[in-house]
Amino acid sequence: MAVEHGRWPADGPRRFESQGYDLRKLFLSGPTLWLIARNLTIAQERWRRSSTPAFQTTRLSRGDITSIVRATGTVEPVLAVDVGSFVSGPIEALYADFNDRVTKGQLIAKIDPRIYEGDVARDEARLATQKADVKRVDATLQQARNEEQRGSAVRADNPAFISDKELDNLKFTRISLEAQLEFAAPMSIKPKLN
Repeated sequence: MAVEHGRWPADGPRRFESQGYDLRKLFLSGPTLWLIARNLTIAQERWRRSSTPAFQTTRLSRGDITSIVRATGTVEPVLAVDVGSFVSGPIEALYADFNDRVTKGQLIAKIDPRIYEGDVARDEARLATQKADVKRVDATLQQARNEEQRGSAVRADNPAFISDKELDNLKFTRISLEAQLEFAAPMSIKPKLN
């Protein structure tokens, strides 16, 4: 039986069957069964070796008993406390280290005060400026009150010396300065609160 171009002839497999051969029996015959048995034996031997516990032996001696426990995971403390401060900044001095015991009220670190001293100086300068502004508005208000009183006195003596418009200007200048003083006075207190 010749094979043409890598193909069985049309009667190829049937020819074996017609002669009484079953291809499945032929495939599962001798060498195939031997290979299967050999692989099962190798697998069984490997499983037996891997599941057998390994023991270490040592010479008997007297001494302290040491117990070693190996574990994986994260060690968590029983009690964890977050420590923080009301202010932040560069640390000038550190009085406690990581995992040191500390007590209530103990100084742990000193923050560089230069930043806050600068803020205090700025706020004090702003407060002084606002206090000066309050005094300026107060003085201007007093001047406006005096001018309004003089204008009213002049008007009472002779209505022709001062017009209604000029008298209104004096009155509304005084009212405007009173409003500025009401606004400026609380502003001079706010920086003290910071």
